[in-house]
Amino acid sequence: MNVIKWLVREIHRSSEKFLLKILYKKPVAFYSKTAEYNSKLKKVAIVDGCPDNRSDRYRVDNIAKMLSLRGITVDKYFYFNLAYLQEHLNDYDLLIIFRAQHTENNLGSVIDCFKSKNIPVAFDTDDLIFCPEILDDIAMTEDLSLDRKERFFNGLSLYRDTMLKCDVVTVTTEFLKQKACSAGMKDVFVIKNTIDEKQYNLAQKINKNRSFARNDRIKICYLSGTATHNKDFKSIEKVILKLLHEYKNLEFHIVGHLELADEFEKYKKQIKRKKYMNYLSLLKYSSKMDINIAPLEMNNPYNEGKSEIKIFEAALVKLPSVVSSTSTYSKCITNEANGFVAQNADDWYKYLKMLIDSKQLRMSVGQKAYEDFAENFYLKNNAAETLSVFEGIYKDKELLKTHE
Repeated sequence: MNVIKWLVREIHRSSEKFLLKILYKKPVAFYSKTAEYNSKLKKVAIVDGCPDNRSDRYRVDNIAKMLSLRGITVDKYFYFNLAYLQEHLNDYDLLIIFRAQHTENNLGSVIDCFKSKNIPVAFDTDDLIFCPEILDDIAMTEDLSLDRKERFFNGLSLYRDTMLKCDVVTVTTEFLKQKACSAGMKDVFVIKNTIDEKQYNLAQKINKNRSFARNDRIKICYLSGTATHNKDFKSIEKVILKLLHEYKNLEFHIVGHLELADEFEKYKKQIKRKKYMNYLSLLKYSSKMDINIAPLEMNNPYNEGKSEIKIFEAALVKLPSVVSSTSTYSKCITNEANGFVAQNADDWYKYLKMLIDSKQLRMSVGQKAYEDFAENFYLKNNAAETLSVFEGIYKDKELLKTHE
């Protein structure tokens, strides 16, 4: 059965790649400038090395939108149309490479050509994918065969090599910035993940019509998404079990993949599962919840690199969050004001119990989270700062020195 599933998945991926080759021989005409600004930076190319409609939505789509709002035209490329990019490199003032490997379809040669023309190249990433030594800290590698693990390790090495070929790096968190500097990059900048217009506008409609006069069911949601969070959840599963036992009116909602321990079987009537859903549907679903949780396995460098997404997307619909105490989460949240940062299992139990017991607390913390995060992470409010980063990269010729 596993072989059949693998075969079907590979056929699907091959079909997608074939369609991409047909449809995107030229760049996607991504975002034309929507305003006039006095910037020497006029046109940017972005190579999307991870077209999964998740990571690239934040790091390709949203960055392109922010630049277009400040008068920059942005073209989007995949691996499959790099030949066209190389032929037309003189059209661009800057190349951004998102989670791509230089060995794919001659990308390394494209990078070299841009640099030979003194056009700066930036490597962008939202995860700690350039440190192969942390392979065992990445949850998705846990059940891989030795052969597939070796290939994954080589993939991380290729990301690192691609990054080191570039002039500068842009990342989502201060932790990733520190790691990129430690890996040998001199010039690293933080461009935080953002909320797009569709999310923001939908949240306004939801909040306008939202009623907090609900029944007596209290709903905790875990938006696990992909199948990489089993170890993260294990750090709090005993807390959730205890709360399900103590509160018969408590529901635990899981969106996406999550393996539960056998002990949860006795509470199956209180557990609600939903398949992975797109981000706008997820926002609507979140608005019907009472508490959001974002547990991460601690002392794990890969998790330390995670951005604030789970916090600010919940905050959009005034949903209070309890999160693990990673450096990024701790810096984002003012504890017990606009969210809760749990240092250990006792904290998780205390904060969740407080929220379960008090509707007023849920409402006040959710409102404060909305006030602190919705505008702060909205892409329109980050466009000027994002342009400033890339303008600096373009103008500063010192940044074009090769990093060795």
